[in-house]
Amino acid sequence: MMRAFDDKSNVVSARSWMDLVTTALGAGSAQGPGDGFRGLWLDEWTRRGDWKEPAWRDRFDVAPFGWGAYNSAGECDELTWTKRKDSIVAAFDVYCFDVPGLGNWQFRVDEGPWRNAGPFEPIHETRLRRLAIREPVQSRVQVRGFDGTAPCIAAVAGICVYADRSASSGDLVHDLGLGMQFLSHFCRWSAGDPLALLDELRPDLVIAAFSNDVLFDDVATFERGLRRLAARVAPFADLFLISPYEQRPPRRVRDATTRVGSRVVESDAARFVPSDVSCVAAGTNIPNDPSTSITSVQSSRAITISAPATASCAGGELVIGRGREVEIQAKFRLLTRRVAESVGCAHLDLYDAWSDLGAHGWEAATAMGLMVDQYHASPRGHRDIAARVLDVLGAS
Repeated sequence: MMRAFDDKSNVVSARSWMDLVTTALGAGSAQGPGDGFRGLWLDEWTRRGDWKEPAWRDRFDVAPFGWGAYNSAGECDELTWTKRKDSIVAAFDVYCFDVPGLGNWQFRVDEGPWRNAGPFEPIHETRLRRLAIREPVQSRVQVRGFDGTAPCIAAVAGICVYADRSASSGDLVHDLGLGMQFLSHFCRWSAGDPLALLDELRPDLVIAAFSNDVLFDDVATFERGLRRLAARVAPFADLFLISPYEQRPPRRVRDATTRVGSRVVESDAARFVPSDVSCVAAGTNIPNDPSTSITSVQSSRAITISAPATASCAGGELVIGRGREVEIQAKFRLLTRRVAESVGCAHLDLYDAWSDLGAHGWEAATAMGLMVDQYHASPRGHRDIAARVLDVLGAS
């Protein structure tokens, strides 16, 4: 079996490199990827009622990225997981955790009867519980904070689904990718156990690829996270670390024109593109408390920002983007390589790999069609990454 996670964005192609690797290995359901752990961050989940997530100070902070949910014993507290149309679910596991006051909550499959999940004996440990249900799902699985007679507390960390009823046939991929997240949060300090799911899934292989941590320029924390992950999975899994391609660094120009009270900024040198929308903008006469962002791109030489300029000038400084300087990205790639060498695990440096193609950095990678925006690979880029991952795995 193969397990993987990364911090890919929700805006990448549906055929991401992870989907392509999954398909190439013959994992997932007969109709495509979709098996494995399905975290609460996926849009497959909906909530009704009063649900909240554990905090770092809670001993029951045991879900990936903190995405567990428990309710307040309200009248209509329900969680619903809806199956992807292209997947087959022959069996599933519901993962829950030991929140204080946990009740004998109920679940049902499709439109079947509500059934009690417990009763639960208190475990008082920082780990997950697993409820194994060996029956098919046509549409959905629901959980409710109700014990059959009165409202109660339920606590869910996710669902793991299988195309095979025995839950043991063939390869299985758990894609824990969550956009805009960090290794430092996946391996966060907590009164609970943020890596508890890895012990439950017991993967044969873990692939880790994170790029957002460069925003903090804290390689020491990143190294601690990588080493904590390596030590945790060492008893049961091989580790495969991926250093990302270069993402677009901040651009700095000195020909910006601003007008007091106007949200329009003009520059010939900036060469604005549609994907600049939502990027942080800073510079002469641009408010930075709170940070100003680009709300629209009018043309290659004009943008609209979220706050009006405080004064007028021509030839002012404008900085687009923040926190992904070339030198910082290089430090994180080098650190990842060194950790991989020291723990003896596989490593793929996508910056070096794409440089060998002639794509030295973001500009060149974009020109070659490997990038779709500032941060994410294009479909061509994802196909290239998938091929390289499979080559490292010896499965190409």
